[in-house]
Amino acid sequence: MNTFPVSVIPFLSDMLPVLREYSSMPPADFAMKIKSDTIPIPVADAARLLDCYQRASQKFPTLHREGMLYTRKAIEQSTGEAVMTFKKRLFKGDTAIDLTGGLGMDSIFLADAFENVIYVEKDGIVCKTASHNHKLLGYDNIRHYESDAEEWLKQKKNTVIDLIYIDPSRRDSNKRFFRLRDCEPDVRLLYPLLDTRTRLLVVKVSPLYDIQQLTREIPAIRDIYVISVNGEVKEVLSVSEPQETDADEEPTVHAVALDKQGNETEKVSVKLNESPPADTAIEPMGFLYEPDATIIKAGLTRKYAVKLGINKLNQGSDYLTSDKLIPDFCGKKFLITAVIPFKPRIIKQFLKEQQIEKVMIHKRDFPQTVDVLYKKFGLSMGNQAHLFFTKHGDGGLIMLVAEGV
Repeated sequence: MNTFPVSVIPFLSDMLPVLREYSSMPPADFAMKIKSDTIPIPVADAARLLDCYQRASQKFPTLHREGMLYTRKAIEQSTGEAVMTFKKRLFKGDTAIDLTGGLGMDSIFLADAFENVIYVEKDGIVCKTASHNHKLLGYDNIRHYESDAEEWLKQKKNTVIDLIYIDPSRRDSNKRFFRLRDCEPDVRLLYPLLDTRTRLLVVKVSPLYDIQQLTREIPAIRDIYVISVNGEVKEVLSVSEPQETDADEEPTVHAVALDKQGNETEKVSVKLNESPPADTAIEPMGFLYEPDATIIKAGLTRKYAVKLGINKLNQGSDYLTSDKLIPDFCGKKFLITAVIPFKPRIIKQFLKEQQIEKVMIHKRDFPQTVDVLYKKFGLSMGNQAHLFFTKHGDGGLIMLVAEGV
């Protein structure tokens, strides 16, 4: 039985100087270079540990410490430090349960917000790894239990906890589109146990998860947070009040954009299915805007347009346009230099006259793929210009030529 990384614990003091010396070396090169008789653990385990340290130092820049232990899968599935920093501002109370403990990084943000945290994890090796890391970081308010989530809940019949946190994992990690029934534990099946044992239920799901589907699978959702870091959506978080929330009340959806330190750079909120009207531009104006991925994922582009007092380019895409530059716009900004109707002969002539050959092609609400457009116009990737293929406000196909601001 492979007990990595717990098997490394007795040898950590000898391994840390080695990890320090080769901290920037690719793990594959390290495995080829290091001699097995110079280290106290198998070379393969040492290479895995080095790989984990390199990844952890990027994902947990201030939390990572020498002596901590990881597995690559656990790092990939864990919440990053920027999102942890944001989430600990959302909640507070006496006791919280991390019902799908894993590496234990979510237990850390809970331990910063609650007096007591209960960590539950059915994999004994993973549980011991998390316990080791929590102790190293000085968290003495986390208690660890090696147990299945459902079995643990059944044992706590008369217990009501302030918050239960669940991060279900996909049974098939290669499946792009999935539902909670494809995950372990299945929150839908656990719900009869959950709704009588917690005041607040928080469920973390993948950035790919469909928000409308989430509301059909989890009752009494109060809030849904779509969280991005530096323009990339990292997770979707549902917050329910099983014992309080009116089941007929629409949840509030929050698009939250964070920087690498976990500071909010933008937040847009609206009731689910509430779609404030946003004007559509008669013509593309001087600037083109593409909102941050969190705003698009949360379906809040119209709300953001109204907030900023700018127009949608068309009703079918998430492009916005304005005649004014918005320096602190949450997303990407472009200066439009030309608007051309989508007529291949005219576009080819324009590109030839302007000697444009290397471009970045973008498209929204347009029938042809990016690959087809590159091929159709004989273009390759480069930075001469940004070409946006989309629709005019009246529905006609157009190409916008732009440069980044």
